[in-house]
Amino acid sequence: MYLTTVWATSIIMLKGSVYYCYEIRQNKVSPPPATFIILSMTFPLAFWMYMQKDGWSYTANIGLTSAVLSVWTVCVFLIGKLLYEKRLKVEITKFQWITIGSSIVVLFFWFITKDHFTAYVLLQISALIGYIPLIRKLAKAKRNPDSIVFWGSLCLSTLVASYAAWVKDDIESWIYIGRAVPSTFAVVVLMLRLEFKTKKFV
Repeated sequence: MYLTTVWATSIIMLKGSVYYCYEIRQNKVSPPPATFIILSMTFPLAFWMYMQKDGWSYTANIGLTSAVLSVWTVCVFLIGKLLYEKRLKVEITKFQWITIGSSIVVLFFWFITKDHFTAYVLLQISALIGYIPLIRKLAKAKRNPDSIVFWGSLCLSTLVASYAAWVKDDIESWIYIGRAVPSTFAVVVLMLRLEFKTKKFV
């Protein structure tokens, strides 16, 4: 059962990422490259902190492991596509600068204190705060601007990953799940609301 849920988590998340790349290729969605560039740095940073724990495991924290691969898959594809089309333009919002700044502060905190657990928790809090602009954007939008399949896969795969966290009693995995599930679930609910409104009035 343990390995089954590990594989299920990985497959759900990576399939969601591949489908997201397909939607990007078809110009159905146009995510800002800055978002995935930032995520491609903060997710591996969180995993690096997690690796400092005695008894860390790729599979115990499979939610974070898969998220790192997922984010990098989308980031590489998105940047590659925009470079090929000569349309790469990285615009960093004020809120994203705050996210970058807070991640750097956490990194310095970790290097100074050597307290990887507290640094890991602080980085997850920073990631949670980073969802605020997206949630506000979706709350004000009239149409769904992003991929419900991708965000749904993030939410579902993280839920499935909770079994591995329970079996291994991995506190860092539970912290990641406790941060990722509510935030992605909120995004999916707002997207569903927009999809329903769009179909209702078409």
